[in-house]
Amino acid sequence: MKKTITLILAASALTLALGATACNTGGISLGGTGDTPASSESVYGVSAATAGMLIQSMKAEAPDPSQTPESTPQTPETTLPEAPQETPEPQPTEPAAPDTTGSAFPELDGYMGLVDSFLNGNGYSVEVTDSDRAEYDEMMKISYSGLNGSTKYEMHYNKMLIPDFDDDDDRWEKEEEEEYALKGVLVIDGMEYPVQGVREIEREHNEYESETQFRVTLEDGRSVWVEQSESSEKDEHELEYSYLIRENGRVVERSSFSFEEERGETELEMITEKNGSRESFSFEKESYRGREYIFLRVGSGRETKSYLVVSDGNGGYTYEEVRK
Repeated sequence: MKKTITLILAASALTLALGATACNTGGISLGGTGDTPASSESVYGVSAATAGMLIQSMKAEAPDPSQTPESTPQTPETTLPEAPQETPEPQPTEPAAPDTTGSAFPELDGYMGLVDSFLNGNGYSVEVTDSDRAEYDEMMKISYSGLNGSTKYEMHYNKMLIPDFDDDDDRWEKEEEEEYALKGVLVIDGMEYPVQGVREIEREHNEYESETQFRVTLEDGRSVWVEQSESSEKDEHELEYSYLIRENGRVVERSSFSFEEERGETELEMITEKNGSRESFSFEKESYRGREYIFLRVGSGRETKSYLVVSDGNGGYTYEEVRK
């Protein structure tokens, strides 16, 4: 049986038919099942964690104003295969590193944490308790362990039930509606960012639809928007996640992910859009030399190239070409 889950990091929706199944992530589910929508804790936990990953990558990519061009350490361009070695002596008989570079796909570096989390079946965990802050009711601790180590986030918030004032619904339709609002702060690397969320769930007979919006407000007019939508009807189960990075209200970056699982193997199709450029990538988690790795594939047909994604242990990644 083929199972397809669509995770969208884009402005527009993309819908794919799913088998009635859930993607379990060790205490957090990316989506629900054919019978039950994902829990609010799961949706807000995944939204907060993935938004935190994007924000951390944005911080890491930002230039350090305290460093001048003379004092700034050289970026991975100095490690490109074409760069000369320290001495002009001939290369050893062992192949040099023509297939390995940390700058081959710089547009991917900020998203590899997300890619890893979507392919890792048991990386997330979440714990909800009473908040230790007087102004908030609940506290959520989210942790993720993946390719580049462990990451932890903390969110303090109030969750409120929004009354349904629509009394015109046909009683015989047996439609149930729930709407919740969330407001609080997300703690990332000791910094606090305001968050707001709204979640709506509609149930009718054996069908349901849910939509969740989650926004993290950063400094300097920037924000990260996350939207999750899910629906189930008969044998179709649809799940979407949407992310936008905005600056002063203008969308500056978006990406789309299409996650597919078949016979125990997963593949993630990714499209990024930034600065007028559009790129497509494919990821798959496979065993290689006795270990689990993420493989990146670029191109199609005879032009396809495969790369092994390797963490450098410091939040970055390198891409080693695998020759067939």
